[in-house]
Amino acid sequence: MFTEKYKMPDYDTVLFHGSVIAVDGHGFLFTAKSGTGKSTHTRLWREYFG
Repeated sequence: MFTEKYKMPDYDTVLFHGSVIAVDGHGFLFTAKSGTGKSTHTRLWREYFG
């Protein structure tokens, strides 16, 4: 049985589970399994870099 996830390559689409932050015009994407601290990591970057 096919699901929508198998159609993603047909549309040049990739799905990530992650958190992203922009610093000085550059984007940083943190990807990992649920519960590993991606949002915490992003929050710490915001606190450090403003």
